[in-house]
Formats: sequence, structure tokens, C-alpha cells
Amino acid sequence: MAVYYVDPLFKQVLDNIPDQISYEVGYSFDIAKVLHEVLLKKGWSQVEFARRLGKKESEISKWLSGTHPFTMKTIAKISATIDDDFLCLVANHRKKLKRNFQGRT
Repeated sequence: MAVYYVDPLFKQVLDNIPDQISYEVGYSFDIAKVLHEVLLKKGWSQVEFARRLGKKESEISKWLSGTHPFTMKTIAKISATIDDDFLCLVANHRKKLKRNFQGRT
């Protein structure tokens, strides 16, 4: 089992981040990760996905950066486009991460 050193100052900074911000950032990056995995699984490029959504490729690129504030309308459109419940895919990804993290402690 690997042992990780965490600088005490860094830990103090992380511990003082409000829970809402931690969730917001975590969700944003998880959404981007799952969306990237979906595109790979379907064999779609960003350009192809943008075309299917009626969006510009640059917007899809921003989504995949993990910094886009997704709306429910956008998530619903993604779900319809990929023909799957995108929120469930993200939730399953988060559950898997949580299990993996708990296994390390």
C-alpha cells in the first residue's frame, strides 16, 4: 500500500474549502470525465458530438475542461443525444470513486 505525504499547509487549505464549493468542483470534473468516457465509448469526436447537439465544437471542448456550469437543460439534452441517463452515469462514476477511495484508507 502506498503512503502519501500531504503538506500540512495544503491540508489546512483543503479543509477550509466550503462543502458546497468542494461538491461543485467535484461534480464539474466528474461530469467532464464521464462525458469524455461516453464519447470514447460511442466513438464520437468532439466535432461529431457538437454536430449531434447543434453546438460548436469549442463549447464541447469547454464542457470537457471541467469548468462549465451545466444546466439541467443541457444535461437533459446530453442524455437524449447519448440515449442514456447521463446523471445516472455520473452518479455511478462518483460511487465507484468513493468505493476506490474508501479502499485506500
